[in-house]
Amino acid sequence: MSVAHAAVVPVISTRNLLGPFGSQSASPGDPAEAVNLSVCANCTGPAIAIPTGRPIVTPLVERQPQRIKISQLSPGMLLHKVVPEYPRIAIPTGIQGDVKLHAIIGKDGSIQSLSVISGHPLLTNSALQAVSQWQYRPYLLNDQPVEVETYIIVTFTRGH
Repeated sequence: MSVAHAAVVPVISTRNLLGPFGSQSASPGDPAEAVNLSVCANCTGPAIAIPTGRPIVTPLVERQPQRIKISQLSPGMLLHKVVPEYPRIAIPTGIQGDVKLHAIIGKDGSIQSLSVISGHPLLTNSALQAVSQWQYRPYLLNDQPVEVETYIIVTFTRGH
């Protein structure tokens, strides 16, 4: 479990803040007193208002990221690979090369999204059709499956 320390933000008016038992923390006639409000943008849990004027640091549990970025996929994670067909239209022209794809792999290991980053237009459709059928083992972060954002390079050589 990760622990994050919350930022302390002074609040000038306490008029609308509630105390720990649901009562107003300051009556409308009282002069405004500084209140420290503990917040964390990347944490779960309620913000805590402390009407004492003293700063505190409250441990809050960080949320798991929804998606992680991986620059290179481990070949051992690929469970099912469909080999792209070399397009017939590319055979007489002798076109070869790489097609670079941007991919989102779902928590279940399936390809959720694919888009072409670069590659010859005669090769890209074949690469998209094949890679869209690939299946990976789910990627785990802290024993929880997460989506993965990555790049996949499909190499086309004449005769394959």
